[in-house]
Amino acid sequence: MKIWGNNKDKILSIRYAKGVWFLILLNHVLTLIGLYYIPSYHWLLLIFIGLFLQALGVEIGTHRYLTHRSFKTGKIRDFLLQITTIVTCTGSPMVWAMFHRHHHKTSDKDGDPHSPTLMPWQKVWATLWIPVIPQPRECIDLLKDPLTFFIHKYYFYLTFLMFISLYLIDWKILIFFLVVPSIINFHFTNLGVNVICHKWGYRNFDLNDNSTNNTLVNYFAVGAGLHNNHHAHPSNYSTKVNSNEIDPSGWFIEKFLMK
Repeated sequence: MKIWGNNKDKILSIRYAKGVWFLILLNHVLTLIGLYYIPSYHWLLLIFIGLFLQALGVEIGTHRYLTHRSFKTGKIRDFLLQITTIVTCTGSPMVWAMFHRHHHKTSDKDGDPHSPTLMPWQKVWATLWIPVIPQPRECIDLLKDPLTFFIHKYYFYLTFLMFISLYLIDWKILIFFLVVPSIINFHFTNLGVNVICHKWGYRNFDLNDNSTNNTLVNYFAVGAGLHNNHHAHPSNYSTKVNSNEIDPSGWFIEKFLMK
């Protein structure tokens, strides 16, 4: 799949979006089925391990590492971080990065794909965003990375392989290690960060958008709830600026990932 430039590429991008929506819908259905047939509540403990992997895949791997290039790491850790981006079940990390970079350029203004100022917050939550076509120039660095492009090109095949492999080991591992954590992360990201952190909270920086820091969201979003701090300094590996703020993702990056 190309990164969009002509009408044919736009059609492919629509098919890609439908594929992501299908994957998210499938995970919602599997979550309901899994929770209904759960054999033992001990299996719920696996969700917390899955949520840690989601934090690595989304907030650290896709967001701070690939999208903002906020820190450098070694080759092995680069490989592992990029592999964890697959488990998020929200599509190619390259496309995610393009949309997010576009969001930063147009935050709460015309062109922002998911501003609760420009569209009903329910649509932001459901990812029924304003149609935009991010341009390849917004992710030249990612296009040049062989592993990032490979994951982008074969994302749905890799996800299908991951689903089948976990199911063959044990369907409960698929549900409680992968599916349920991905749904929790999906809702925290869209409702928590994209909606609440653009409507309610406090601001350390007077920016030309509506970004806020929301303490409650931040407790669950491993540092992503300090959204106003992040919009002020998107290239920082940590979102913490005051001593009373917490950023578990920034701490983990500093202790275990930063080169």
